[in-house]
Amino acid sequence: MIKAILFDMDGLIFDSEKVWAKHNIEKSITLPKPINKEIWLSWMGSKEESVRKDLQKRFPNFDRNKIIAYREAVLNAVHDDFKNGNVDIKKGFDEIINFAKVNKLKIALATSSDYSMIEAIFSAKGYDYKKLFDFVISGTEVPNGKPAPDIYNICLKEFNIIPKEAVILEDSINGVMSGINSGSNTIMVIDIAKPTPEIIKKCTYICNNLIEAKNYIEKNLLNKNEKQNSI
Repeated sequence: MIKAILFDMDGLIFDSEKVWAKHNIEKSITLPKPINKEIWLSWMGSKEESVRKDLQKRFPNFDRNKIIAYREAVLNAVHDDFKNGNVDIKKGFDEIINFAKVNKLKIALATSSDYSMIEAIFSAKGYDYKKLFDFVISGTEVPNGKPAPDIYNICLKEFNIIPKEAVILEDSINGVMSGINSGSNTIMVIDIAKPTPEIIKKCTYICNNLIEAKNYIEKNLLNKNEKQNSI
């Protein structure tokens, strides 16, 4: 029986990964070598600190202040798009939230983004994320970002549940591996990144949208004796 659904944010709840991709790639003209899609995909789901460390490894002789300036330019541009509502909500979000609440499942938001990004993107779409979720945690609060399981382990502890009592919904490779590494039921909802052979082998389920994820949870993971019909 599951007791909680733990949500990633970018690329899962919001169609925001393409916004991140746009600014990460376009603004990298200030770097010794532009960021390509392959590099950006390796960053998906990572917290900002990890991205900056990766840049310093790629460009060890480049001015650190210029790396910081590049990252700040990306973050400011993304934040502006979020604040201005230039990001769509992914299919099925309202439905799966309603499903969770009807079935008395705890819900958490566990994102690598910081709180200014969380506030901007949810507020622009009319959501109060603090009331929507039972628990919210940002990657800025954990020692090790995704794919380490830290962020989800904290959610499990907060809800006083074991891994098999949780379902984690993720879209990025780093995020999915974080869920898998926590030992929880992990569903990959495909966005931009495609599942790797390891994820195909280890993931609980792979689907195309949150409606499919909800249906799988309802059919396969929810205790049928306590299941109620979502509205």
